[in-house]
Amino acid sequence: MDKKEQVLQYLKENQGFLSGEDICEKLQVSRTAVWKMIKLLREEGYEIEAVTNKGYRLLPSDSVYNASEITERLHTKWVGKNLTFLEETASTNILAKAAGEGDGEHGDVFVARTQRAGRGRLGRSWASEDGGVYFSILLRPKDCSIQSVMPITLLSGLAVCESIRRQSRLLAQIKWPNDVLVDQKKVCGILCEMATEEDQIKYIVVGIGVNIENEPFDDSIAFSLKKTGLKRGPFLAGLLDDFERCYETYFHDFKQMSEKYKEYCCTLNREVFILRNGEKRAAFAYDLTSDGELLVRLPDGTLKTVNSGEVSVRLDSK
Repeated sequence: MDKKEQVLQYLKENQGFLSGEDICEKLQVSRTAVWKMIKLLREEGYEIEAVTNKGYRLLPSDSVYNASEITERLHTKWVGKNLTFLEETASTNILAKAAGEGDGEHGDVFVARTQRAGRGRLGRSWASEDGGVYFSILLRPKDCSIQSVMPITLLSGLAVCESIRRQSRLLAQIKWPNDVLVDQKKVCGILCEMATEEDQIKYIVVGIGVNIENEPFDDSIAFSLKKTGLKRGPFLAGLLDDFERCYETYFHDFKQMSEKYKEYCCTLNREVFILRNGEKRAAFAYDLTSDGELLVRLPDGTLKTVNSGEVSVRLDSK
């Protein structure tokens, strides 16, 4: 812990004012050094009141977004116990995959304030400007086959949907397989990637991007939680809590997860349009298979499974 972090810790531990003299004595530094550290903390977003002859006092604030403010709010057992926070990176999924190839542990989390090359499903770009929450979770499920990646995809969408509902009271829904919508507009994108050894999963990376404090790039199709007043640090901590709960509850119980998923899925029991190789076909979204694929009924009455990796499903005719 460097001296700036020590100043922050002292301020957090002290309920009232802490004199500059006391801080100097604790850290064995000058008044000028203390003032510079207070200035740096303010630049990071901490609200610190300064009163002559009283000293400094840390005011309550949820606006600060960094590793310590996220981890202090966590109530998880394993998700986010190792959390890396970067101001900027190409993609948090790239960081998580590198950790997966190395000595990264189950539940490691990688967070970035901004991403230069965020991606969604089917190679689509994901706008990752400051104000959103962008992170990836490294998972090392034990003795799991390749087929487990689809349940993870659905589980991730379910965790985000439930977390948004719990934290914002908005009626978030899931567009199969894992786009999370509010008012039929996309508020979250999820990209799951995996590495295998023979027929077993070596690791899975779940990349998630949520519009929180940023304005949507196109408010006709995208939604932001900005008007709810939610802040990134508390929201992300709550989402990681919800992800761990969903993982432990549903990962080995697809039937239970499927039932809960269907409650929030806005794709089922309606007409959809399946886009394949530039062609659009109407179908009726009938159910989910035991592997999490979408089961649709074609106009001739035949049933067909749809794999998320090869098609795109649209809920309207546009």
